[in-house]
Amino acid sequence: MGRFTDQEIEVLEHYIKYFGQNILNYLVFVFTHLDSWRESFEDRDASVPSEDVYIKSLPEKAKSYLEKCKNRYICMDNRAKEEEKEKTVKKLIEKVEEMLSKNGNSCYTDKNYEEAEKILQTMMTVNSIRDEIKNSESFLNKVNLYLKLMFQKICLKLK
Repeated sequence: MGRFTDQEIEVLEHYIKYFGQNILNYLVFVFTHLDSWRESFEDRDASVPSEDVYIKSLPEKAKSYLEKCKNRYICMDNRAKEEEKEKTVKKLIEKVEEMLSKNGNSCYTDKNYEEAEKILQTMMTVNSIRDEIKNSESFLNKVNLYLKLMFQKICLKLK
């Protein structure tokens, strides 16, 4: 736990880009270093806020993704005693089982990936056609490419 960085948000957005928004239905946030976060308050002789306070302090974009994941998260104390570690593992398993139940007891599948891959391929085709339009000198070629681009966009919307 600690500062939630832009880089961590970018990693999440990378997965969403390549696997689709549907991946958020299969995601559990795991915040580590709860122990260090607690110590940062104890070192200042301050009372340690609850995990909920930490979650509320996250950047808006992170909170938005957390909400889209139905607020599935756990906080882990990296230096916890075995008993607490076991409780945390049980809590994680419960979260995963609950998530699976809400997803009809199915995991993120190759079918989901195939759908995301098709969308990505179409997006790549759209970008390629855009580049061709920019580099084309012939008006008729630009019109032809523009029509291809519109067709690809329509296909993307239909998926």
